[in-house]
Amino acid sequence: MVLARLGGIKTKRVDVVLERVGLGARGLDPFRTYSLGMRQRLGIGAALLPGPELLVLDEPTNGLDPHGIAEIRAMLRSFADDGMTVFVSSHLLSEIQQICEHLVVIETGRLIFQGGVEELLAARAPELIVRTESREDAMHLLQLVSSIGRSAHMVGDNGSTTIEIAADCSWAGDLNRLAMADGITLVHLSERRSTLEEAFFEITRSCAGQTVRESDAPRGAGRSDRAAEARTSEAGRP
Repeated sequence: MVLARLGGIKTKRVDVVLERVGLGARGLDPFRTYSLGMRQRLGIGAALLPGPELLVLDEPTNGLDPHGIAEIRAMLRSFADDGMTVFVSSHLLSEIQQICEHLVVIETGRLIFQGGVEELLAARAPELIVRTESREDAMHLLQLVSSIGRSAHMVGDNGSTTIEIAADCSWAGDLNRLAMADGITLVHLSERRSTLEEAFFEITRSCAGQTVRESDAPRGAGRSDRAAEARTSEAGRP
C-alpha cells in the first residue's frame, strides 16, 4: 500500500498484483511471517505495480528451494507470454536455460555473446554416448570409429566401457551398423547435447585465448586496430 500511495497508484491495483504473484490470500499478513520465496514474489509484485513493459530482475531465484524456483520460473514465463519483456541477471545458468529465449553474456566487462539460447548451445557440438558389453569391445569400437575419421575417446576409469563420439543422432544408425558388423553389442546409445553452462565455458575459453593472442601482438598493430574501429564508429554517425 505504501508503494502504491507514493507512486500515485490506485490501491485496487495492489490486489491485482498480489493475485498475479500468488500472494492474494496473504496480502494482509505481516511481512515477518513471509517465507523467502514469498518475499521474492512480493518484491516482484512491487515492481509490477506501475504496469511496466520492461521488468529487470537480479537473481530472482537466489536462495530458494526447488519448489520456490519452479514457482518463480513459471511466473516469469507467464509475464513474457503476456507480452512483457523480462530482463534477468543471474549466474544460475541452468535456470537461465529454462527461462530465457535471448542471452547476453558479459565477462570482465566485455560483451562476448548476444543472441538466442539455441545459438549459444550450438557453440558446443552434440555427442553420442555409447556403452558396450566389455572393455575389449569398447577399445575395439574406439579404434573402428577413429579409423573412419570420427573424433572419439573413452570416458571414465580403466574399466570403463563408455565412449563419447563427436557426432549427433543422425549418425547413430551408422554407428550401430558399424558395431554389429564387427560383432560388438551396444548396451547403450544416446545423444548428449551441451548444457548452457558447458556452452558458456566453451565461448569464455575461446575469448580468453583470443585475448592472449591479442596481447602478444605488436603494439603498432593494436593501435591500428583501435584506430580502424574508431573510424568505423564515427563513419556511421550523422
